[in-house]
Amino acid sequence: MSGCLSLLKDLFRPSQSSSKARDPRATLAADSKGSQPPTQKPKSKLDDLGFLEIIPGTDPIVDIVALHGLQGHREGSWTAENGIMWLRDLLPNDLPNARILSYGYDADTRSQECVSTQTIDRHGDSFVKALSRKRSDVPRRPIIFIAHDLGGIILKWALVLCHNQGVESKNELRDIIVSTHAILFFGTPHSGAETSLLEVINRFASLYMKTTDEILKNLRAHSFELEKIQRLYVAASRKINDLFFCEEYTTSSKSSQGELASNVSNHGYLLTKSQRVPHHSAAGSGDRDAITVVLHAKHRNLVRFSTKEEDNYQTVIHYIKENASNALEEVKKKWITEDIYRGASKGHCTSEKTLQPKPRPSVSRTYVERKELKSRITECLLPGAQLKRQPRFSRVIVVDASTTAQLETDLERSIRSLGTDYCNSTWEDAVMHLNVDQKGWLLFLDNADSSDLELDPYLPTSIHGTVLITTRNSGCAAYAPDSSILVGGLEAREAMDLLHTTANVYPTSEADSLQIVTELGMLALAIAQAGTYIRKTRRLDTYLTTFRTHRNQLLRKQSKIGTEYTSSTYTAFDLSFRGLPTNTQDFLRLFAFLHHSLIPIALFERSTMSGFTTYKVLESYSPPGSDKTFALKLQEILGQTWNEIAFQEIVDSASGASFIDVSPDGLFYTVHPLLQMYIKDSFSKEEKDCFMRTAAQLLLGAIWPLEGSNALFWQLLPHTNSIIRAIEPENVAHLLAFHELYNSLGDWKACRELLVSAFSEVERSRGERHKDCMWLMGNLAHALRNCGRLDEAEKMQRRLLELQFEVVGTRHLNNIGIMNNLAAICASRGHLGEAEDIYRKVLDLAGDILGQRHPDTVMAMSNLATILCNRGQLDKAEQIQRQVLALRVITLGQQHVDSIVAKNNLACTLVGRGQLEEAQNMWGDIVPLQLGIRGIRHPETIISMSDFPYEFRHGGHFGNCREMQQKARALQFLTLDRLHPGAIVASSGYNCLLRNHCQPYKADKMRQEAITLQLEIHSQQYPDPIASMNNLACTLADRGQLEEAERMRRQVLIMQHQMRGKEHPDTIKTMNNLACTLSDRGQLEVAETMQREALALGCKLLGERNLVTIAIMNNIACIFHDRDQLDKAEGMQQRVLALRLDISGQRHPTTIAAMHNLAITLHSRSQLEEAEKIQLEVLALQHEICGQRHPDTITAMNNLAVTLHSRGRLDEAEKIQREVQALRRDILGQRHPDFITATKNLEYILSSRSQVDEEATKETTESHSISA
Repeated sequence: MSGCLSLLKDLFRPSQSSSKARDPRATLAADSKGSQPPTQKPKSKLDDLGFLEIIPGTDPIVDIVALHGLQGHREGSWTAENGIMWLRDLLPNDLPNARILSYGYDADTRSQECVSTQTIDRHGDSFVKALSRKRSDVPRRPIIFIAHDLGGIILKWALVLCHNQGVESKNELRDIIVSTHAILFFGTPHSGAETSLLEVINRFASLYMKTTDEILKNLRAHSFELEKIQRLYVAASRKINDLFFCEEYTTSSKSSQGELASNVSNHGYLLTKSQRVPHHSAAGSGDRDAITVVLHAKHRNLVRFSTKEEDNYQTVIHYIKENASNALEEVKKKWITEDIYRGASKGHCTSEKTLQPKPRPSVSRTYVERKELKSRITECLLPGAQLKRQPRFSRVIVVDASTTAQLETDLERSIRSLGTDYCNSTWEDAVMHLNVDQKGWLLFLDNADSSDLELDPYLPTSIHGTVLITTRNSGCAAYAPDSSILVGGLEAREAMDLLHTTANVYPTSEADSLQIVTELGMLALAIAQAGTYIRKTRRLDTYLTTFRTHRNQLLRKQSKIGTEYTSSTYTAFDLSFRGLPTNTQDFLRLFAFLHHSLIPIALFERSTMSGFTTYKVLESYSPPGSDKTFALKLQEILGQTWNEIAFQEIVDSASGASFIDVSPDGLFYTVHPLLQMYIKDSFSKEEKDCFMRTAAQLLLGAIWPLEGSNALFWQLLPHTNSIIRAIEPENVAHLLAFHELYNSLGDWKACRELLVSAFSEVERSRGERHKDCMWLMGNLAHALRNCGRLDEAEKMQRRLLELQFEVVGTRHLNNIGIMNNLAAICASRGHLGEAEDIYRKVLDLAGDILGQRHPDTVMAMSNLATILCNRGQLDKAEQIQRQVLALRVITLGQQHVDSIVAKNNLACTLVGRGQLEEAQNMWGDIVPLQLGIRGIRHPETIISMSDFPYEFRHGGHFGNCREMQQKARALQFLTLDRLHPGAIVASSGYNCLLRNHCQPYKADKMRQEAITLQLEIHSQQYPDPIASMNNLACTLADRGQLEEAERMRRQVLIMQHQMRGKEHPDTIKTMNNLACTLSDRGQLEVAETMQREALALGCKLLGERNLVTIAIMNNIACIFHDRDQLDKAEGMQQRVLALRLDISGQRHPTTIAAMHNLAITLHSRSQLEEAEKIQLEVLALQHEICGQRHPDTITAMNNLAVTLHSRGRLDEAEKIQREVQALRRDILGQRHPDFITATKNLEYILSSRSQVDEEATKETTESHSISA
């Protein structure tokens, strides 16, 4: 610690120079006897400012001009420890015909006397004007600049000022840029350096002396000021030789304190101990012809040479002499061209040979052809043109439209280059010439990005030419609304080609390349920067890791691949972003924390209308007071009330700068991911936290209960996900508000996580017996159930019921809902018996408390009937459902929605029992009731008309179904949007009907239409994309397009993993669906592996008795059967049948189906007796439950006939098969595929008995097998 204090004392001590050449500043001194100080006034540092002519030179032909750096001195900075000032003592001997000047300026950041308030810009302006005055008598003499440290930055800005002076001005500053031949930069931090320690020292020093950070803040690494100066300097210095000298050694931490104090005092030394100007910063960028040299020195000694023989001096003098030797000749050439321009600006004629048209831009070596884009541009420029390999325009005029002055200069040049007759023409004459005197021209206005640039005066109106404008200002599209072409991001192939070309690598695998360009958002500039870095490291595989760790550093680093990429990615963002209005900048800062795509305008409108306040779910938990702070911030950006006009101005400002893309309907915005990274990287930690919470408040203000559709919540979902991950909310009010959104969308994993956090806090503060805690327990149990965590859900629901009994007793009204939920969980776990018991208790309790006619009591009856149906007790279920329907009609009337639902449920049960006539009559009643309630054009009415049960379509009611579904189809066209789900249901229902009744061509056409509609829904981000994709996959699979179905289901599985995790019921179902598709494609081994994994997850999460788990078992058995592993298939089917019998009973349709499957396997294993026994049982059940004419009953008869035939009992087989044929002819008609199959089966049986004639035998080949 004492060493640190000692160091600081030395730093704060006034500088004391001992060099004889340094012309040191005088200091007060007193002898040991206490003598009076001398009367001589101390020398001020102000005396050493401005130009000092060190050597006038002998017949000078070149000026050597030196600029010192930070804390520097016009003499001391160039003087070695031995007192040798090389500009005076060494250089004149090697370059006698050079005048040597040194410029002094106040570059102190701390001083006892005073510190300057000048910025880099103002220092540059003062320097260049002083130099112009100094050279007023020799304005055309060549100049070679020598600049150390900060001096190089000031020099670059000075030359930019010279370059910007117009040719029509007095030209004092332009003289300097034209005469400048070479610049030697020594340790100049072109992209900044580490200044934090100097800033800390300044803060300490401010206690003792005057300090300033005015310059230091602009010298920080990757500062906007340095980026701006470098970009402008590149354009100004195209005819100047740049040489960059870098230090080899870091300043040692063992440097003496006196040396360090001296360094930061007056020797032009920017850095503190253990620091240096990094090589990449000192080497500059943007000039491919520049020379970079490393000198064997520390930073401070780069411009201090003690002897002529020193190697560093010999290196430097070599380059000075080399440039001095041809300076006169090269500068003379530049003056010839300059005089031509100056003469032309004053109306003086020049020869046609000397003033040439502006050249066309050269093709970049990293150019990647974009064929589709080029084709569109060509079509706009020359519609219908068939020319190939021929000049397409009589004249091409290239104009730089970045500024009004440059645009007008280039237009003047274009007409004056036509010959001496035009030497006095103006830019207006150039436009008129194109309008009147010329045809077939192309005027190319490049870089027209400024929103302040009005192009109309510069655009010819002639129809005999073409104007091409390149711009990042979307407002320019108004100049040609029908011909504007959006140049979007690169395609993946184009992006990888650019990466490989820039990096000069061509990998055998493109996996790493694709990951890189995807991470960079297909942005060309960022990809080019990545390629430059990879070209050095030769490593594609490690770039992403490096990028994610050092993103800010890499994206701020300037590329060195040519002048077209002189700006870094972040610099390009800087230049446009900082020119935006403040509220637009803040608007985009909110975007940084949302998902980058499809940001809805409704988010801003709805949040503004709510006052940016959080919805309060529980009255006892209010949002935190900090919400008001962030709401006020939002009001500053978006206003206190919703103003669409003001909001659109913000959007126009952001989109005009190409920072956001607006959807064609104007309802959604998209921002580039790299812009989001740029904004986040530009924040301090406090700013980042502030805007992150402000964005969260924006979302909270929009998440209020919705009336009707929850489409808005689907739109907000990806943005809420981004915010939740970023802020990890802990406040109960915020947790529950976000839960509202996720609960509405059925994202149960997110619901569970939010509710767990809220429950933990409420339980800690209020106890589990508090009403709020119990409310949370109920919701959490519901979320756990839907997540498939049935054990946890049941445990929590049982505990909630216990607490409810303890707190309010066993006969409280609220117990009904809790018991209902517990019964539903038991049912999900396959414990149907217990579920039935609980539902009966619910029914008794509701009847006692509310009465038999209360809606809740009737609902309890309906739930009980559902369980009975699942248990196969269809007769009991029918009985209860008839009571439910009667009560609904008595209490609500026939036309109430609940009455219609009750009638629909009863009709479905009747279908299951084979009472099709009564079910048909009920279904016939439902549609008129829908018409009466909702009207014929309501979506629910149309869906009801189209959605007839399978049994009706196959059970002899084809005519009624076709008539009803034709009506539904017609109404769909008249009423619904073509993308409405009801429209697709109507199409799909009619399609199924046609296919089942021998009209496959019409069916195929209709199914293709359904596929197209579902694809459109998916591509437009329909509110539930997973459901939409699932439906589409089913349609594709039904159509036989199994490859497309597999691809779609794999996408669904990936989305399920991302949204809900692997251990979720929906994920397990998706795995099962995908495995079924793989099985259908013949990939049985892969399908089996996936089904086994799904079965393991199903048993773990849902239990063996869950219906999903049992379905997976059944599918595995089918795979075993297909793979001829019949013993395994039989074992699994026996297991399935046992579970079905235990859960649902013998009469349930799924139990009968399990018996049917087992019989087929037994038949395949030649266990014909056991197969026949089961099939007889199946037929008896089907006949009893569904009746003789039901499709399933007829199928059971067919299968029994097959088995009897295999057992040689041909008489019985023939008798049953004739009955099957007669029923299918009577019900389906003679053209139906099922009737044709029955006929072939009968012929095969007859063939076996040799009871057909020879002709019949020939027509029916023995290769036919009986179809089951």
